[in-house]
Amino acid sequence: MPSLGQNIGINTDRRQPHGSAILVIKSSTEVILIPGTSSRTRTSISNPAKGLMHYNSTTSSWWFYNGAATTQIVVGSNPWSLSGNAGTVNSIGKSTFEINHS
Repeated sequence: MPSLGQNIGINTDRRQPHGSAILVIKSSTEVILIPGTSSRTRTSISNPAKGLMHYNSTTSSWWFYNGAATTQIVVGSNPWSLSGNAGTVNSIGKSTFEINHS
């Protein structure tokens, strides 16, 4: 049965959702709860959708599927390190610093 697609708004102020979003959740007093799974359940998901996001209750961390692999979003309290940023594999090159224009 064909149906018309439209965006969905879940809110308390009865405003229409933004046209560029398929789902808008808005509240000034409540939050959303993203599904949580264990590491074992996460690795057993076959053919995950690109952008699939969940909370890993085993490692207490956030994960998403980028189309090639499930990747942790943030590692610890400081995702920046000398060896690169959490979840990235590409280099932006190197920086060159000059002293006295030499």
